[in-house]
Amino acid sequence: MAPGLARRLLPQRPGRPGRRAEARLRGGARTHGRALSPSAVVWAAGSVPVLPASIPGLDLPCVLTAPDAIMADPALRDQRVCVVGSGMTGIECAEMLAEQGNEVGLYEMVDQIGPGIFFQNMIDIMGRLGKTDTKFFPGHRLVSVEDGRARFQKADGSEAVAEFDRLVLSLGIEGVPAPEWLKGRGFELRVAGDALGIGRIQEAVRTGYDAARSIA
Repeated sequence: MAPGLARRLLPQRPGRPGRRAEARLRGGARTHGRALSPSAVVWAAGSVPVLPASIPGLDLPCVLTAPDAIMADPALRDQRVCVVGSGMTGIECAEMLAEQGNEVGLYEMVDQIGPGIFFQNMIDIMGRLGKTDTKFFPGHRLVSVEDGRARFQKADGSEAVAEFDRLVLSLGIEGVPAPEWLKGRGFELRVAGDALGIGRIQEAVRTGYDAARSIA
């Protein structure tokens, strides 16, 4: 995903740089001065970044999610940045941060960078990252975060400590479930996209189509 497109599309944590629209439906909704009493609602609220509760320190101000970093305004520049997680979002975020003049370290729990990325995409992005000063740390599992320091457990059981100005998490996403107040309100409720199950664009479009078709 191009950084400019990512800035517009990726979700945002409350209290972080950027803006995120929020919609609510309470019994009836109003739009342009008209009350709505829907016969059906499709919940397609997407997904949010995973923040494991088992890792202390993730609530510190110096910790950002990948969407936070991508949409930061002003953009992050001339800082020491640890990017944790090297899936497609993490590795592209690392590339963007490196191009913005940051000193980037890319950390991955498994023993190779870019797990699950198609090799054609990997060749392309690593070719660009190779032109930056990005450092790679496979086999490093994030254990804890303190203000300016992150502790990792290496594959051999030893510990590594990284110092940073910002730590960016890219540990996957989880769907946003339909809220309880939407259920049992007298209209059909359908769920689509990542809210139904994490997938690619093809699956998201298909579930939206199926949801629309299933509405009586």
